[in-house]
Amino acid sequence: MDLRPTITPDRRVIEQADAVILPGVGAFGDAMETLRRLDLVGVLRDTPSRGVPLLGICLGVQLLMTESQEFRPA
Repeated sequence: MDLRPTITPDRRVIEQADAVILPGVGAFGDAMETLRRLDLVGVLRDTPSRGVPLLGICLGVQLLMTESQEFRPA
Protein backbone atom coordinates (compact mmCIF):
# COMPACT_ATOMS: atom_id res chain seq x y z
CA MET A 1 0.00 0.00 0.00
CA ASP A 2 1.42 3.37 -1.04
CA LEU A 3 0.21 6.29 1.07
CA ARG A 4 1.22 9.74 -0.12
CA PRO A 5 -0.13 12.75 1.72
CA THR A 6 -1.31 15.83 -0.14
CA ILE A 7 -1.43 19.21 1.55
CA THR A 8 -4.20 21.23 -0.04
CA PRO A 9 -6.73 24.00 0.51
CA ASP A 10 -8.73 22.68 -2.49
CA ARG A 11 -12.11 21.30 -1.45
CA ARG A 12 -12.27 19.11 -4.59
CA VAL A 13 -9.05 17.35 -3.59
CA ILE A 14 -10.43 16.81 -0.08
CA GLU A 15 -13.72 15.46 -1.47
CA GLN A 16 -11.80 12.87 -3.51
CA ALA A 17 -9.41 11.82 -0.72
CA ASP A 18 -9.41 8.27 0.66
CA ALA A 19 -8.75 9.70 4.14
CA VAL A 20 -8.30 13.18 5.62
CA ILE A 21 -5.96 14.37 8.36
CA LEU A 22 -6.74 17.77 9.85
CA PRO A 23 -3.72 18.89 11.87
CA GLY A 24 -3.50 22.23 13.58
CA VAL A 25 -1.51 24.50 15.80
CA GLY A 26 -2.77 27.89 16.90
CA ALA A 27 -5.97 29.54 17.98
CA PHE A 28 -9.42 28.11 17.28
CA GLY A 29 -10.94 31.40 16.14
CA ASP A 30 -8.18 32.19 13.66
CA ALA A 31 -8.20 28.67 12.28
CA MET A 32 -12.00 28.66 11.83
CA GLU A 33 -11.81 32.02 10.09
CA THR A 34 -9.29 30.56 7.66
CA LEU A 35 -11.39 27.44 7.04
CA ARG A 36 -14.44 29.64 6.38
CA ARG A 37 -12.47 31.90 4.03
CA LEU A 38 -11.26 28.85 2.09
CA ASP A 39 -14.81 27.36 2.11
CA LEU A 40 -13.58 24.16 3.79
CA VAL A 41 -15.84 23.90 6.86
CA GLY A 42 -18.63 22.01 5.09
CA VAL A 43 -16.43 19.59 3.20
CA LEU A 44 -14.48 18.72 6.36
CA ARG A 45 -17.62 18.23 8.45
CA ASP A 46 -19.22 16.09 5.71
CA THR A 47 -16.17 13.86 5.26
CA PRO A 48 -17.15 11.16 7.83
CA SER A 49 -20.73 10.94 6.52
CA ARG A 50 -19.26 10.04 3.12
CA GLY A 51 -17.52 7.10 4.79
CA VAL A 52 -14.09 8.72 4.58
CA PRO A 53 -11.90 8.48 7.69
CA LEU A 54 -11.13 11.86 9.26
CA LEU A 55 -8.42 12.31 11.89
CA GLY A 56 -8.13 15.61 13.72
CA ILE A 57 -4.83 16.23 15.51
CA CYS A 58 -4.51 18.81 18.30
CA LEU A 59 -6.30 21.96 17.08
CA GLY A 60 -7.60 19.90 14.16
CA VAL A 61 -9.87 17.87 16.45
CA GLN A 62 -11.14 21.06 18.09
CA LEU A 63 -12.04 22.44 14.67
CA LEU A 64 -14.52 19.59 14.25
CA MET A 65 -16.59 21.04 17.11
CA THR A 66 -19.22 23.76 16.72
CA GLU A 67 -17.57 26.13 19.20
CA SER A 68 -14.61 26.55 21.52
CA GLN A 69 -14.17 27.96 25.02
CA GLU A 70 -10.66 29.08 24.07
CA PHE A 71 -9.80 32.66 25.09
CA ARG A 72 -13.19 33.23 26.75
CA PRO A 73 -13.24 34.81 30.21
CA ALA A 74 -13.68 32.32 33.04
